[in-house]
Amino acid sequence: MDNTFSISKNNWKKIIDYAAIAYDEFGAEIGGMAVVIQDENGDWEIKDPIILKQIITASNTHLDKDELAKYYTKTAKKYAKKNFRFCWWHSHHTMSAFWSGTDTDTIEEFNEGDFSFALVVNLKEEYKFRVSVWQPFEIHEDVELEFPDKERKVPTKLVNEVKELCAKPEIIGYNRTYNPNQRTLWHRQKKAGNIIDYTLPVDAIHYDYTYAYKLMEKLINGACEGIVNHSEYLNEIDEFNHKANEEETGVLIGKLNKKDWEEAILITSPGNHIIDTDMDAYNESFDSHARWGI
Repeated sequence: MDNTFSISKNNWKKIIDYAAIAYDEFGAEIGGMAVVIQDENGDWEIKDPIILKQIITASNTHLDKDELAKYYTKTAKKYAKKNFRFCWWHSHHTMSAFWSGTDTDTIEEFNEGDFSFALVVNLKEEYKFRVSVWQPFEIHEDVELEFPDKERKVPTKLVNEVKELCAKPEIIGYNRTYNPNQRTLWHRQKKAGNIIDYTLPVDAIHYDYTYAYKLMEKLINGACEGIVNHSEYLNEIDEFNHKANEEETGVLIGKLNKKDWEEAILITSPGNHIIDTDMDAYNESFDSHARWGI
């Protein structure tokens, strides 16, 4: 691309500070929004990174949909006279900066516009910044950022802000229980007919697509936090598949052998593991590096 993309050191450090505080306080990722504004020369600068109320885990962030809607409205009014786009950003704390399966699902949420931006960072200040063009053809390109000015210290204000707006989900063993009123805009499975229903009570267990998705989300989070091993992962899936077969739901969860589990579990989204026995074509679309078994 001919355009340049930049972020001031102050705004960059603000994002890194948020990431560091979230990891120090919660051992978790954190996410937020920013704007990317085009100047008179056609170049783009990331500005005003913020965080919103959210649920955070070691492998995911769930932005509050109501607060997100308010942010969109307020920001659109503020920058009405500018050529700008929104940028979704999030952290990977001690992991490398890469696009996970969940990340790419999130990026797809912006495909109704002409193009969009996404940024992932880690505590080493490594990053990936992606420009996604949706029209007239879909193109994704990771580009370099420029950093034109000075460093700064971590403000106490940001520490207090992270503590106020972020919360860990309730922990029972290694289960993760999400508030049904905080369903994220970012984390929808878009496979036709299989929309995740986060409004169901926690104890409403039906061995269908929704429960399969929640189970895999729990197992992925547990693996990221180092509290779910491969044997526990297999036992959970075997139990689900047994009950799903009894209920004849037509939904099963694929199993990875230990080698593939270690390589793939952190970079796949929950929906990648679910097998719809009525959709052979969909099942064949699983990542080529995963060896699925029932």
